[in-house]
Amino acid sequence: MSLLFTLLLFESVSGGELILVLLAVFLLFGPNKIPEIARSLAKGIRDIKKATGDIQDEVNKTIAPIKNELMGTVDKLKDDNKIDITNTKKEEKVNVNSDENKNNLSG
Repeated sequence: MSLLFTLLLFESVSGGELILVLLAVFLLFGPNKIPEIARSLAKGIRDIKKATGDIQDEVNKTIAPIKNELMGTVDKLKDDNKIDITNTKKEEKVNVNSDENKNNLSG
């Protein structure tokens, strides 16, 4: 399996090996069939790319309302937390100062 995978990706194919493969294809299919095979391969690749793009568009169209709703909720939570964090920090400072004042008064 890995040899086939390697050959399909042309990772270790040198120039001589590539010429040998092209010569074998030429001898097996002949000069009349090679353009037809190339056209059908190109059409198949084009169809796969189009199908992939259509699937991505459909998924994005389906997810867009959910994403917008979630982003609105996240923004609202961020705004709410900013107010709470600011209030918490002020209260902590007041509480720390109050505790220090109590310690200073009692000590």
